[in-house]
Amino acid sequence: AQDAAMQLLIEKGADVKDVARESGGEGEDGLEVELKVGAFEQSIRSGCRPCATWLIANGHREEFKFTKSRGGQEGMTGLYSVVMHNWMDVLAALIKDGADTNEGNRDNSTPLFAAAKSGNAEAVDILIKGGARVGHANKLGESALFIAAQSGKLNGIKALVKGGADVNQRSSDKTTALFRAAKNGHGRCVLELLRLGADKTIEGFSKTRGETGGKAGMAALTTAAQLAETSGYPDIAKVIREWQDIDKDL
Repeated sequence: AQDAAMQLLIEKGADVKDVARESGGEGEDGLEVELKVGAFEQSIRSGCRPCATWLIANGHREEFKFTKSRGGQEGMTGLYSVVMHNWMDVLAALIKDGADTNEGNRDNSTPLFAAAKSGNAEAVDILIKGGARVGHANKLGESALFIAAQSGKLNGIKALVKGGADVNQRSSDKTTALFRAAKNGHGRCVLELLRLGADKTIEGFSKTRGETGGKAGMAALTTAAQLAETSGYPDIAKVIREWQDIDKDL
């Protein structure tokens, strides 16, 4: 009934781009900034899927990014949030309506990262078909494939590689998705990445730039197998070391 109520209010002249106001913190002049919250943003924040669907279908959505003061991750786009909600119909409608699939959050993570983190293969497919760049990197130089591997999302890995992800893409610390899966003990993901062509001989830094005070060179070079070993996963380390590419042996 919420969508019907919105339709009635809009017909009576309600402004869909200004349904609520709240503090946005201090501006450059030190004075409190007041933020306008639109109906589309509010529908996502409140979890009203029918409202979001109706607003898109009737041309009443606004562009926005969540901020800390708005109760969400700073700089999160509406499209990213929709993926997190797992609203596939709203996701498809937003893309059809012109939403930018490559607009990033403050850390430069795009909606594809949200799909990777949850392992939602359908969302990955919708986003890539909607123009999402599968090799796009966040501020750490990581692609969505790194996030899927770190989160242990096998379906996400498969969908991303099927969509064109480079299994050996390297981040700013010179590691690959295989390192992320190995470090976090995701054995099935390690196996899948190896099957998909992950290079087990690549060397990268054992810690991220953030963990070494911004100087990746302070961390020793290591392989995915060595990282699995030092992270407490000797069985995974053994699998990586003993892996042979069957296709190359034929």
